[in-house]
Amino acid sequence: WSQVYEWTGIRIENFHRPLSRYMEAYLAAGLTLRAFEEPVPDDGALRAHYAFEDWFRVPLFTVMRWEKERGRP
Repeated sequence: WSQVYEWTGIRIENFHRPLSRYMEAYLAAGLTLRAFEEPVPDDGALRAHYAFEDWFRVPLFTVMRWEKERGRP
């Protein structure tokens, strides 16, 4: 399924895929995962806006750094 997001004149259609599908594709391409982060709001954001509470348990996005060894196809 897909969802459409729009902000500041940008429109993105996001297609849901399980995280395992992405991981399988990156690994099959010969990439090595070097860093993985799940950013969350700072503690002050939770005190100011209780609606952010879920973001501390389930991140809205992840940040990954993948590398490919030089010389690998």
